[in-house]
Amino acid sequence: MKKVNPLNTSSLRHKFSNPGKITSKFSKFLGSIITLILTAVLLPPTILLSPQLEATAYTIRYVPPPHGDARRTEGSGSRGCGKDTISFNLIIPSDHVPQTVSSHPSFFWYMSEVTAPVRFTLVEQGVSKTLIDNQFRVEKPGIVQMQLPADSPGLEVSKKYRWTVSIVCNPVRHSENSYTIGWISRVPVSPELSKKLATATNNHLRAAAYAESGIWYDALSSSYYSNNTDYFISLMEQIGLNDLTQKIRAISKRYEGVTKP
Repeated sequence: MKKVNPLNTSSLRHKFSNPGKITSKFSKFLGSIITLILTAVLLPPTILLSPQLEATAYTIRYVPPPHGDARRTEGSGSRGCGKDTISFNLIIPSDHVPQTVSSHPSFFWYMSEVTAPVRFTLVEQGVSKTLIDNQFRVEKPGIVQMQLPADSPGLEVSKKYRWTVSIVCNPVRHSENSYTIGWISRVPVSPELSKKLATATNNHLRAAAYAESGIWYDALSSSYYSNNTDYFISLMEQIGLNDLTQKIRAISKRYEGVTKP
């Protein structure tokens, strides 16, 4: 089990260049960012803390897939773990299976403060073998980003996968663990989307192109890297996560200025 340690944000001003190295960038979208890019199955996920989130004019529109699967997210909300009450939400639509065109997409979720270990798993629908099984600790509340490592098995086109975030309250009695389940489906890049991406010169335009084409995971990821608060917040609110953005703002004020090594 590996431990996620907060980083000194004053030193995080370099772009990601080599797998396995810690990387981060300062962005308007999340203010100060504490980032660990996942480059191997056993490395911890990205922890994002956001001292400043501002609600401004929205310029992105998510259009759900016209024939999307109606499978719903399971287990979001508050759960008990011993004496602790833990809140965690996957940042995905709850009324259909969100899509990606990437073989190694990023997953985002919100988690309140938790002392128990956290477990992330990814399984192909109808297959018993687990593709990713990663256990780690999250020391601060906020948004967590998990990117599939480049050397792990990629998602295949036209297949659905179940991903689960669990709080390991009891490593022996799994029935006592809290969890939330989400789904992801990889689809091919449509000719229309391909045309839009060919002329998208930055992450702002790529996020908008993915969102308009119903490609949730890539729209969310591109909006993060676009350094645009509006895009990420707008996408969250368009799928009904207004309360979650308020929680993130509250956490941001609580941890503003924390740079413990």
